[in-house]
Amino acid sequence: RALYDLAYNVIEPQLEHIDGVTSAQVVGGKIREIYINVDRNRIEALKISLQEVFNAVASSNLIVISGDLKSGVYDSSLKTESEFNIVEPIGNVVVKTVNGIPIRIRELALVEDSYQEQTEIVRNNGKPGVILRVQKASGANTVAVVNAVVKALKNLKQVPKSVKASLALDQSLYIRQSISGLEQEAILGAMLATLVILFVSRRDRNYECYACVGYRKDKRNRN
Repeated sequence: RALYDLAYNVIEPQLEHIDGVTSAQVVGGKIREIYINVDRNRIEALKISLQEVFNAVASSNLIVISGDLKSGVYDSSLKTESEFNIVEPIGNVVVKTVNGIPIRIRELALVEDSYQEQTEIVRNNGKPGVILRVQKASGANTVAVVNAVVKALKNLKQVPKSVKASLALDQSLYIRQSISGLEQEAILGAMLATLVILFVSRRDRNYECYACVGYRKDKRNRN
């Protein structure tokens, strides 16, 4: 799960800032997910619906626009962030007040810091890993984008030394091979064309010589 979070929050943004890259989707790993397992008997006894529990959590897990901050030529938007990053505060969320007594999530449910059901597993030399599928922009040069990504992988920031990034699949290889094949064919074609030109030039020189000799013989016969 930590590896997925690192790829999603740290590595993916760095790759997506490369010119010609539109996205770098993370595949594999465990995606963090917080479960609220509601006790059915408790909510029925307190006459609280699941919708009320849902609304209470949703209203407490928001990023609210708070205004603007102007400083010289800069105009910044201010936001009040109240999203949950840890599990403990979720249990303190008040669902409902009954007879002046607040009913909190922890009294109705068990909050669990877990992860989504994993459907894709990535192994790199037998060790857990994740893949970032880099998608280039339409019209961007594939070879140039791949070269930029390879360079970026060697200079990733805020990545622990224990995490190693490498190129798993390079679709530019087909393009490079095609270019190499075309270059070889162009060189071979140029060589063949040069040989043909030399051969034709040599034959033309021989014909000119034959004509000259014949003219001289005719001239001698006339004398």
